Amino acid sequence: MYLTKNNRLFIFPIILSLITIYLGTGIFVYTLIIVFSFYCLDKGDRFLPLSLFFILLYLLPYSLNEIVLGHNWGAYLDNNSLAAVPLYVTLPLYFRLPLNKKLRIILAIFLVAFLVSTVVPGFLSFLGIGGYRVYFSWTLNYFNSFLVGVLAYTVFTSERNIDRFTDLIMLLGIIAAIGGLLQYIFGFLFFYPSVNDRIYRLVLIPIIGPVGLFPLFIVPLAFALNQLNSSYSKQKFLAFFTVFTILLASVLTLSRWGLFVLLIMILIYLIKSRKPLKLIAFVTIGIIAYTLMPWEMFLQKNFGDEMDRLSSMTSLLTRVTLWGMGLSLLSDFWLFGVGVGNTVKHVFSYSPTPILNDFYQLRFDFETKQSIHQFFLDWFINQGILAMLGLACLYYYIIKQFRYTEKYFNNDVIVKRFSRSIILSLIGLTLFWMQNSGSNYYFLFFLLGSSFAIRKFVPITHWKTA
Repeated sequence: MYLTKNNRLFIFPIILSLITIYLGTGIFVYTLIIVFSFYCLDKGDRFLPLSLFFILLYLLPYSLNEIVLGHNWGAYLDNNSLAAVPLYVTLPLYFRLPLNKKLRIILAIFLVAFLVSTVVPGFLSFLGIGGYRVYFSWTLNYFNSFLVGVLAYTVFTSERNIDRFTDLIMLLGIIAAIGGLLQYIFGFLFFYPSVNDRIYRLVLIPIIGPVGLFPLFIVPLAFALNQLNSSYSKQKFLAFFTVFTILLASVLTLSRWGLFVLLIMILIYLIKSRKPLKLIAFVTIGIIAYTLMPWEMFLQKNFGDEMDRLSSMTSLLTRVTLWGMGLSLLSDFWLFGVGVGNTVKHVFSYSPTPILNDFYQLRFDFETKQSIHQFFLDWFINQGILAMLGLACLYYYIIKQFRYTEKYFNNDVIVKRFSRSIILSLIGLTLFWMQNSGSNYYFLFFLLGSSFAIRKFVPITHWKTA
């Protein structure tokens, strides 16, 4: 149950191919991606390109393009671009299939906002006739997210595909966590670090930021938690092992907020699953104790100057200052935005808005460029008011589909657990993004397409039980 034949075909050769980077033949990885993509097209199974996308997302090492192709190419194409290759190769399998009308409207809202804020200005800048420059890799990553959402809508129309993906995402969570643990113990194993620093916080194979990696933990954890009561012993064991390895790896990231989000997800699962009150109380007390622990003293004692620098960049007051600067920027570009990925380019030329004046960081470092650490404010700045309308519709319909499933799928355990995994993933990502930014747009569009796919399940399931 852990791995289907096709996923075994994908995962193990890609893992083995990573060593070719050190042999100077990393181009072999590209060959594998192309061959596997056409294999997916030949098989005609829409689940395969979606699974290959997530496998590549979790396994391709950081800065692969920069290592293999050189710095210039690496600046334009990131791992998300490579992961999307199977999505483009297999377009004939899913792109012309009919979509739910409401899903089409939501995607259309996002697409118009994307075109107005990013694509058109970037194209005009490329032609030298106006507009402004945009980051090609971020732009391509955002467009790829549309394809992920459309593909997810066409894939999750059978319980078999739901089961296949659930096992796959849990396994990828385990591999990511174990890969991070190996690097934490032995040093950088799967990529060359850009700086020769000692690893004092856990990082993953595809992401070297110990905080930015959490979305890759949140989604597998959500799916694993909802399989802890599975009637299949192998799947239940896989779920427990996923939760254990992700929590262990998360502790070593030394990210208080990231681990806090994971603990809140566990608490929500316990409450929703109607676990014993004593267990819920125990976890709640544990979360409160974790929140109140003097972590700064421990980190300062063990990591000294490194944590002084880190604390000054990521403290709450620093983030509030960044949010104030972001609000000032937003006041000028709330209608159309500044383009996907362009927030950092502009925000440091603005002073924080007076609204939050009492909470700003004294002696704030305006020289060190960093993200504004707030995904939704960043989204608003990037694409303007229309994109926020699309985001509101995304949340509304995912929650609406979840409530529908809870009401009508009491006897369909697989679909109900899948729906709960979707909503728990959304909650976890939302909490995490309250204090962090990122380019993990594909998770949002994946959850959107998957939730609408479940709605297609309803008449089929009712018809079968009639």
